[in-house]
Amino acid sequence: MNESDKTYYYASAGGQATGPVSKQELRKLLKQHIIHESANVIRKGDAQWRRLSDILPPQAADQPAPSVAENMNESGRAYYYASADGQATGPVSKQELRKLLKQHIIHESANVIRKGDAQWRRLSDILPPQGSPYSLAPFKQKQKFHALAKGEVGKGFLPILLDTYAIAFKNFLSVFLAVILWALTIWIPYIHIGTTIAIANLPVDLAKGKIISPTCIFARRYRQFFGEFFIMASLMIFGIVTGSCLFIIPGVVLAYSWMLAPILLIDKGVNPTEALTLSNKYTYGNKFSFFLASIALLISFAVLLGLMSLISPDLGMIISILLAPVMGISLIAAMYKRLVLLQAKEA
Repeated sequence: MNESDKTYYYASAGGQATGPVSKQELRKLLKQHIIHESANVIRKGDAQWRRLSDILPPQAADQPAPSVAENMNESGRAYYYASADGQATGPVSKQELRKLLKQHIIHESANVIRKGDAQWRRLSDILPPQGSPYSLAPFKQKQKFHALAKGEVGKGFLPILLDTYAIAFKNFLSVFLAVILWALTIWIPYIHIGTTIAIANLPVDLAKGKIISPTCIFARRYRQFFGEFFIMASLMIFGIVTGSCLFIIPGVVLAYSWMLAPILLIDKGVNPTEALTLSNKYTYGNKFSFFLASIALLISFAVLLGLMSLISPDLGMIISILLAPVMGISLIAAMYKRLVLLQAKEA
């Protein structure tokens, strides 16, 4: 039996047996990256599948020099990655994956698959570390947070306060309607899971300057994060309540340290403990500025309500109901913009 005999079947990416093909055709498919050397292959009459690498002996022509192979792997668009909504996006090259990682569009824990492979892998398993401070372990080097430790990013509470008012003014109606829709559907099982997670993540789009639709809270993609969101919320509540029992102040500090965690969980695609860790690092050196911004916002809010109450107590109550959720969401959006988005641009 020679290599031109069509006696083999291989498992495609969808798990279907494809063939029959010859060994020559298998080599061609491997060279074109349609299948991988780890693909499962079976020969007519055999009862067991084997790896392609066990069937095809290496040939000199198929083994480029290491530098050439590395260049092929880096520049060849052979990879797909799972976006935040679970869709396979690509094809992209390793170079493009590194760029997306550096821009924080994807995270090292993102799922990635190569053409011909049957199994998704973590991005950190595909990209070897490089000398860049963004290589596979963002935030591991202390220098990355040097500016944050000095409070240089988001310095002062006044810019945060002004950003909060600007975001609230621009998006008041859409955010308010989204909150109303959330309140009206909170009693509906399963649906309320996604809407609650969506409300917690409205600051992401607001911080990026996007115009949101009130119905965006019903997007199905949010429900897939229920498990991670529940674990993270449980950890936050336990930590903050425990800290509050210790003379209150530790609970307040933890609340400000972790306030970006729900957003980072979804926007960066990290796990619950990573989200809490990243939130703590992003807010390091800036908690007091945000605390002052919160107090200033509360005072200005109270003055406005006082003036409205002089006209009519009922009017003051209505204004407070309308403004409170919008201003709270806008404040978190302003924090996310200054600590995460602007810091990423400066980096």
